Amino acid sequence: MKEWLINAGIAVERLTQSTNKGWVSFHATAKEAENLLHAELYEHEHVSNGRWAVGCDEYHVPKKIQEVWACAKPYLIHPAHFTPAH
Repeated sequence: MKEWLINAGIAVERLTQSTNKGWVSFHATAKEAENLLHAELYEHEHVSNGRWAVGCDEYHVPKKIQEVWACAKPYLIHPAHFTPAH
């Protein structure tokens, strides 16, 4: 996982790993996340609470990464206090 991220341009200094070594996390811009995940991100407002979030309809990771991949959590790709662009 780390090798894939580093080869994709995520600096090793930006990577953190959980104590149990089960999770790798990093902060990324929307463009970095789109490139890494081969996805088109969009912003949307939740009807129920009015909060803005970032999402995508689908994303893709290499086959060898799929074997160890659990999920992409939104907090990895946008700040907690998201302000829409429009």
